[in-house]
Parts: sequence; C-alpha cells; structure tokens
Amino acid sequence: MSALRISEAAHLLGVSDDTVRRWIDAGKLASVTDGGRTAIEGAELARFARATADDTAAPGAVAQASARNRFTGIVTAVLRDTVMAQVELQ
Repeated sequence: MSALRISEAAHLLGVSDDTVRRWIDAGKLASVTDGGRTAIEGAELARFARATADDTAAPGAVAQASARNRFTGIVTAVLRDTVMAQVELQ
C-alpha cells in the first residue's frame, strides 16, 4: 500500500496538518520516511481512523446529487461474497 503525505492524511481524517504531526509526535500515529518526507502508510491510517472513529457523531449534510463514487474517506474493510460486497469507510 502507498504512503500518504501528512496533508493528504489530514484531509482524509478531517483535521489539520498540525494535528496529524502532533499525533505522530505523541506516538498515536506511526509514520515512515518516503523520499525525505514524513508520510503515513495507508494501512496504518486506516487502523488509526478505525480506532478513533466516533460512532455517535452526527451524519453529514445530505447532498442533492447522487452519492455514487463521491465518498471521501479511507476504506478500512471489504467483505465479499458471491453476490455483493460490503465496504467500510472511515
């Protein structure tokens, strides 16, 4: 899986770049060095998003357009069978 830059991870988590840096400094989020830049492995970001997810959060605003292919988030699990697949997003 590819590594994400801090700004990309922050965007997916809905926080600022500085918040992601603080989580890295505090040891809450593991980072790697990718081409001289601090980055976060995709699997690690998915694990962190799952661990910090707030199930009681209010859902976002409902858009007037179709939601197909417009979800922003991190895929944290995929369950497949012969008929369909269930995708979990954080």
